Amino acid sequence: MQKVTFGELCELFLAKAEKELREIFETQDAKYAPDGWFLSVNQMFDSSRFGHKFLLPYGPNNTHKVVPTQPFSVDGLASGTVCATHYMPKEELNHDAGKQQGQA
Repeated sequence: MQKVTFGELCELFLAKAEKELREIFETQDAKYAPDGWFLSVNQMFDSSRFGHKFLLPYGPNNTHKVVPTQPFSVDGLASGTVCATHYMPKEELNHDAGKQQGQA
């Protein structure tokens, strides 16, 4: 077993998370053909889910046809209210994949 620094551990963890997230997005792309994905954050101070983050697809075959501009609930409860904070068009996923293949 190798000893690593905090920064190295973060890099190792995030590299695994990035690979897993890319696989999830590619599966969702094949199944639902979204226009992209958006990041939503629970900003309800009185919720035990405060700060939780959700990555959701948007597009014509998805629940969200466009990136929401108003708060919405991910589970129908007030405590599940989130706000979209960032979005990524699908082209960015393919663009980043091409960059990674070129580096390998």
